[in-house]
Amino acid sequence: MPSPATRCRYNLLTRQAFELYFRHLKPDGVLAIHITNRYLDLRPVIKTAADFLKRPVRIVDDAGDSDQGTFRSRWAVIAQDDTFFCHDGFADAKLLADKPGFKPWQDDYSSLFAVLQ
Repeated sequence: MPSPATRCRYNLLTRQAFELYFRHLKPDGVLAIHITNRYLDLRPVIKTAADFLKRPVRIVDDAGDSDQGTFRSRWAVIAQDDTFFCHDGFADAKLLADKPGFKPWQDDYSSLFAVLQ
């Protein structure tokens, strides 16, 4: 059985969930989603949700720092518009590619098989 740290709460990653998050964000707010997972590639889930909402999304990889006790992590950042990604801290942020044939996750549909690494 996977530990809680590796378990995917897929109901929090549906298109409807992202709509709800953006209804509660301030006009200049951003949504940062921790997607580090050795078993699941959640990038297509995030990409299809951001595309549906017509919001830009970037991937930010953090190498971690053993001196500070932090580990490698991957984040998806969805902003209200592209101007957010003009800040210096996002110079290395990556665009997400489309995954052909990927079906968006919704409240009534999700497939872990589609995101297995």
